[in-house]
Amino acid sequence: MAVIVGEVPVTVLLGLAVVWKLYQLSRAPGDRALRAVSLCLACRAAELCLLLPSVSAALSSVLGPGTGRLLAEIFAMDTAYWLVRFYLHLLPVSRRSALRVRRETLLLSLAVACVTTAFLATPPAARSSLFGYGDMSAPAVVALHAVPPLYLMYTLAMALWWTWGYVRISDGAVATGLRLTAASLACMLAANVVFELSTLARWCEWLFPGRLDHVCRQLLTPAILLFATGLSYASIMARLASVQIWIRHRRNYRQLAPLWLGLHEVFPENTLRGSPAAPWRETLHAWGIHRRYYRRVIECRDGLVRLSPHLAACGVGTGASPETVAKHLPRALRAQASGDAATDRAVDIMQSVGDSLDADTRQLIAVSLALRGPRRFPAATERSARTEPGPP
Repeated sequence: MAVIVGEVPVTVLLGLAVVWKLYQLSRAPGDRALRAVSLCLACRAAELCLLLPSVSAALSSVLGPGTGRLLAEIFAMDTAYWLVRFYLHLLPVSRRSALRVRRETLLLSLAVACVTTAFLATPPAARSSLFGYGDMSAPAVVALHAVPPLYLMYTLAMALWWTWGYVRISDGAVATGLRLTAASLACMLAANVVFELSTLARWCEWLFPGRLDHVCRQLLTPAILLFATGLSYASIMARLASVQIWIRHRRNYRQLAPLWLGLHEVFPENTLRGSPAAPWRETLHAWGIHRRYYRRVIECRDGLVRLSPHLAACGVGTGASPETVAKHLPRALRAQASGDAATDRAVDIMQSVGDSLDADTRQLIAVSLALRGPRRFPAATERSARTEPGPP
């Protein structure tokens, strides 16, 4: 059964999770599993919003007493339904899976119809007390208290079984997110079992510890937050990893500025053209730094290859250290700028440890950092921003 959660921060955090999932859905509108997760979180956020006292009071004044609580119960069942739909969409498309989706939709429709009918069968004057500890001898009160947790027990148990099954075949952030989701589902399942037993006890006029019911309602708040976190954990970790890459590329881009500036002054034709976006758009775009970073790495690498004959003439040999290259680089650049003849022998200035762009980049950054100092040409990062075509 839905629980009154008066904590606005939980609702706000859940709303942020919904926005994030809707953003992902906008980029993959054909992903049925992602759509089901998005709707699951949206229904949960709607439920919590409807249970806020101010929203519930406003709905009661417009639509009648108890309407907010009824809608909250329906959205709670919708949340579990869309979670089951998520797992069903992970199955291969077949006639059996399609029939399973129809069956789950029929069960939800029956549960919603039962709760709505019980609500409408109650006189308007008595609806405000339907969701409290009222007279359990009335069939409408029993239905409103028994049907939602019974449906949630069924759907949450299935979702928990499937979630734990995927935990055993997953690893990394996906497995962690599934474990968090499984823990939240277990808490919500246990709470709804207690709610159903409480309803049964009151209907049969048995003694039931009211404090247990209250504790379960309080535990649902962190369980709901854990549920949203678990469903979004893998994508959050992926986004944090991409942010770390962005920071590293931006740092490397700035560290390459001294080397790029010197090479660009003598080899301006090495500048890569044809950026896919206008400079001002690339500057505003959060991920434009990746294009600028790779352009700068390639331009520095090409410039050193073209300058290698002059460096060889300065005595720089194959596999020279970055400090050695930086020491003779200004002289080689001056020779190139003045048109001095160079040897016809090009050398591999830096032999990277490993055949990868990252290994080349580390060597280029080491040369660029070694260029900083009074005996080198200035490490003008601001000048590079004005000189390099495109955004800084």
